[in-house]
Amino acid sequence: MNIPKYYAYEYYAGDPCYVIDDSRWGEFCDLLWFCQAENKKDYGHEYPVYLKWVVDDIPYTIEVWDSPNGDGTWKFSNTVKEMRGWIAGTEMGVDAGLLAIVPYGAISNDSGTCSDKDNVKEISDLGIIFTDEPTLETGMHVVGEVRLNDNDEDNVMYCGNCGDEMHEYDEMYCDNGNCSGCYHCYECECEDEEE
Repeated sequence: MNIPKYYAYEYYAGDPCYVIDDSRWGEFCDLLWFCQAENKKDYGHEYPVYLKWVVDDIPYTIEVWDSPNGDGTWKFSNTVKEMRGWIAGTEMGVDAGLLAIVPYGAISNDSGTCSDKDNVKEISDLGIIFTDEPTLETGMHVVGEVRLNDNDEDNVMYCGNCGDEMHEYDEMYCDNGNCSGCYHCYECECEDEEE
């Protein structure tokens, strides 16, 4: 698929450290920590945080979540192309332990990793971009720990027998390889047939 080099997008989903101006990263973190403390005091939890971020005298709202288990990569290649407003990108790499929804206007060409925020290839190598504001949710209470536009990340599978969420290492097979299931529903029927 050929993606045009320049294409209008409105939102970036990924680690904010890739797209926030390097010279303002300390300011971003200070604001984040302050808002986390306020959330904890007011609501009993730290995330999500809605930062009011001003760029060139224009205020933007950046929605920030923690990345469960810290750094790594959250992949959505199985579902992202069907998401509302998707333009490009299939995964969100994480180096700052954070995930965010960042409006186009808050993205800087001086972030250290982004030199041309209008270059679809460059920005989609850093995260996933959309024309419509995506939804994001993270945490242990979320199936797969990260959901983007109500879609599970790629490592989430569902048992073909009972429909429960499982991971690939949760699937069980009998010695004959004929029976499979998850920890919740697995029963080997081969043993019954042998009797």
